[in-house]
Amino acid sequence: SPDFDLYFQDDGQHSARYAPYSPNTGFYYMRYNKHTQFLMSHLLRMGDVVMNLGSHQEVMNEVMTEHSSWRGLKVKVISRNEPEFPCGYHFHHRKQFMNDILAGKIKPYIFHMSWTEGKHEKIKLLQQIGEWYVNSTCSIPESTEECCLAKPLFRCHYESKP
Repeated sequence: SPDFDLYFQDDGQHSARYAPYSPNTGFYYMRYNKHTQFLMSHLLRMGDVVMNLGSHQEVMNEVMTEHSSWRGLKVKVISRNEPEFPCGYHFHHRKQFMNDILAGKIKPYIFHMSWTEGKHEKIKLLQQIGEWYVNSTCSIPESTEECCLAKPLFRCHYESKP
């Protein structure tokens, strides 16, 4: 919907630190317009605050809140109950949900493996649940045909995980 400037997944972390939005700032969609240009210009000038807090997520949330009130920025956080946009919260805390994905009952549009440290661990977990669509021999893509797979690459890395 063109009604919003930014779309986020719900991060799952609903502490006061991330209120009021609790956005997952590791993966989001941002429209290119005057509101988002000004937001990002403001955010980029707050690198010292990001370094001091050790998190861009908290700073992004604060700046979005300010810009929503001050400049009319429109933010949409997709509910964590929407099955098409799961993230690490679902993987680590919603076992039945993950079993439903494995059984093919739920087919996510995207799956952002947040709440998981490191690229290699994220790839392993996405392979584990059959949501990894990148050819393992691809390093720097010349074309999407070389790297994108029509069917997911499934590999079992852990017996104790879905």
